[in-house]
Amino acid sequence: MPSAEEIVKEMLLYVLDPEDMERAFVKFEANDDVAMLINNFGGLSNLELEALADLVRAQLQTDWKIVPRRIYASTFETSLNGPGFSITLGNLSNIARGMDMTSSEVLDLLDAPTSAPAWPKNGYENARVRQELKFAESQGDEHVDQTEGLNIRASQKLAVAVLAACKAALAAEPEITKYDVQMGDGDCGEAVSGVCNAIAAKIDAGLFDQGTIFTQLNAIGDAVEDMGGSLGAIISIVLAAFTNALRQNVLSKTSATLDKATVGKALSPAMENLKLYTGARAGDRTVMDALIPFCDTMQETSNLELAVSAAEEGARATATMKPKFGRASYIGEKDDKNDKPPDPGAYAVAVFLRGLLPDLQ
Repeated sequence: MPSAEEIVKEMLLYVLDPEDMERAFVKFEANDDVAMLINNFGGLSNLELEALADLVRAQLQTDWKIVPRRIYASTFETSLNGPGFSITLGNLSNIARGMDMTSSEVLDLLDAPTSAPAWPKNGYENARVRQELKFAESQGDEHVDQTEGLNIRASQKLAVAVLAACKAALAAEPEITKYDVQMGDGDCGEAVSGVCNAIAAKIDAGLFDQGTIFTQLNAIGDAVEDMGGSLGAIISIVLAAFTNALRQNVLSKTSATLDKATVGKALSPAMENLKLYTGARAGDRTVMDALIPFCDTMQETSNLELAVSAAEEGARATATMKPKFGRASYIGEKDDKNDKPPDPGAYAVAVFLRGLLPDLQ
């Protein structure tokens, strides 16, 4: 039986091969705007349909240099519960030329509200890049390197500190897992272990030996982004926002060196940015109970020891808090609140921050 990749490849040949005189009645030129429609004949799961849509999209781009402007994957026309699918490609540029319109006008028609029950109500619009991401992309590491008088080269001291923090978190994995088994999904320890091993591998490979401190922070961010779960998402967002805030401070020359005061100054907008993405706050028994006091204390005092101690205190306090987010919020509370373990995410962050401390003092 052929693989899904082979099936899609053959189907796209039927649709796009200009040498197939029996079927090549729609021409596709370079830079034409194209809409892609994947129809479920009724027997495919949503997971299978989305996987096929992604496979078709990837092959269109690699084999035919076509990047669809719109992608529709749904159950449009069925054959009872037939376990199959079809691929339809519409050349929007051809339609526009034939109707004396622009491709944008055709897209507006596709995106217009409709009462057709099977048509996706997606409300498409062109993606907007967030301003802070635009800034980060426009101000690359090469530009930062050319900023005179700023101590921003890659820091071996930071690499050593991060590696020590990773080792501390790896050593705490059994406890993190135990806490998460009691009140969560039981996978927090494994996720923390995975991201720490990934960061350690980057350090061992020498990735931290060149570039700027932003190169290092971006490398850590890439590893955290692959962590998955709510903990990975929260840490990834706050780290990216912190890196951007730090970069803006450097480029605007508001900070001559990357000292603890500069770090504290960048942590404040990073935390405010994170709060836009989560409703969790201090007291909700989440990783925020460690992150918020750490960021606030670092901003107020520029003292890393005090900030780490505040994070540890916040993590310990979660043992007496009522869960409001995640699985812990609905598996039931114990009568004795002191029997609950601390939140595993908050505990993991506190352990990691404590591991950083000796080499960054």
